[in-house]
Amino acid sequence: MEPELKRFLDGIDEFNANNSLDSEPIGDDYLVAERLTFADLERVTQDELFTYADLLYQYASYINDKRARLQNVIYWCNGAINRVVAREYETVSKYAPHEIKEAQVAQEHEFVRKIMQWRLTCQARAEPLSDKTYILKRRADAMIERAKRK
Repeated sequence: MEPELKRFLDGIDEFNANNSLDSEPIGDDYLVAERLTFADLERVTQDELFTYADLLYQYASYINDKRARLQNVIYWCNGAINRVVAREYETVSKYAPHEIKEAQVAQEHEFVRKIMQWRLTCQARAEPLSDKTYILKRRADAMIERAKRK
């Protein structure tokens, strides 16, 4: 196995070990805020609504940080693939679209195939996090508006 590939795979293992949403540093209080029903919203006080909104903003920020880390990995993967494609410029058609060049190089290099798989994995993980951040912020905004009317 190429040393570059081994170093990359070791980095993926380290990234996975340190980048889990299972261990939120803000505790489980945000779950209460996230799961409030319409009836619960009618019963809580103004101060509680502000507190729950703040918890949702904190959790949205935390999730956004995780998404940003994944986005940085995607940028790194794109750069690494581009460097290999540039090194292999003689083996690829110079008029082919970039995606075709990537595929041609990936056929010959296990390292590029692994990077492409990891890029797809990170993209699949990052997209729902972006949506979740948006939803949490909107819910927090709604709680603040509701609290202002109480």
